[in-house]
Amino acid sequence: MIGRVDRELGNSRAREPLLFLGVTLLYEQGRMADCLLAMDRVESLDPQWDKSKQLAAGLIRAVALIKLGRLEDAESVLSELSTFNGENEVMAQVTFLRGWILLNQNKTRLALDRFRGLVETYPSTSYADKTREMIHRLERSSVVGQ
Repeated sequence: MIGRVDRELGNSRAREPLLFLGVTLLYEQGRMADCLLAMDRVESLDPQWDKSKQLAAGLIRAVALIKLGRLEDAESVLSELSTFNGENEVMAQVTFLRGWILLNQNKTRLALDRFRGLVETYPSTSYADKTREMIHRLERSSVVGQ
């Protein structure tokens, strides 16, 4: 098995998918710093990804950055992803994560605006369902004044 992987890594066409699989596995294992390093390696190969793969890679990077507390870096990635024209569920996730970052930066009013925009723009997504409850709780709490 290892010999086959080594051969495939030597094949430039197979290298990117294998490395991206590694990124995914590191992400799923919660190894965010390693995931980001592996993502950098994949991207150094200059992969010619379609939009859906770019969105998936960007979301993995953004969530890893959020989990590592690098909120500004994550916002930069998500801001770029928000210019894509992806599926509603994916774009709702991008919007939700941008609101989550604002909330974690104690920018509650801005987060609420972002969350309300998500519900209006992507009303039938699972993120809209989650976000409606979050909006309700935030509006009832005293932190809205911030």
